[in-house]
Amino acid sequence: MARRITTTSGKAAPRGPFIYIGPSLPGLACSRIYSSMPEKLPCEDGCPFVRTLLIPIAEYMEARRLMGERGTTYNVAARRVSEYARGGSV
Repeated sequence: MARRITTTSGKAAPRGPFIYIGPSLPGLACSRIYSSMPEKLPCEDGCPFVRTLLIPIAEYMEARRLMGERGTTYNVAARRVSEYARGGSV
């Protein structure tokens, strides 16, 4: 029987592949696809919002829609990563 992978909250961990939907950064391009969740992303130390924008491909359309809605998690994360990319702090 296959083991179910869970997160610390007890929910089932999403399975790959994953796509990065945020603004491009050094070492991390928009629409980059990962076959599994990487342990570390480029620029993650300087901008923790990068991880929020790495989503299962199955959620891509909904996440892109939410990026356009002011105040949503994806919208705020994308704005913070954009600020970081321009040399600002997060």
